[in-house]
Amino acid sequence: MSVFKQLASSVFRRFGFEVRRFPPSPQSLLLHYFTMEAGLSRARARGIEIGTVIDVGASNGCWTELCLKFYPEAFFYLIEAQSLHEPALRALTQ
Repeated sequence: MSVFKQLASSVFRRFGFEVRRFPPSPQSLLLHYFTMEAGLSRARARGIEIGTVIDVGASNGCWTELCLKFYPEAFFYLIEAQSLHEPALRALTQ
């Protein structure tokens, strides 16, 4: 046990508390594992290179922004049919 953990445990014990580590619930594990961000993170960690991303139905570009965190060197095509999203997409490309 690290010095910090020992210190924290002893302080909490003085006030009648016990520090325990609970394993995450199966539901929280599933939510973390099956998110787009988790998938992109695993792909990057495994060395999967992505050179081009085609974001069909780009809306305001939020998925592209997420993907950019893991693949900033990729080339992105954002395709959106609804003109009401154009200002947000233009702002993203700036």
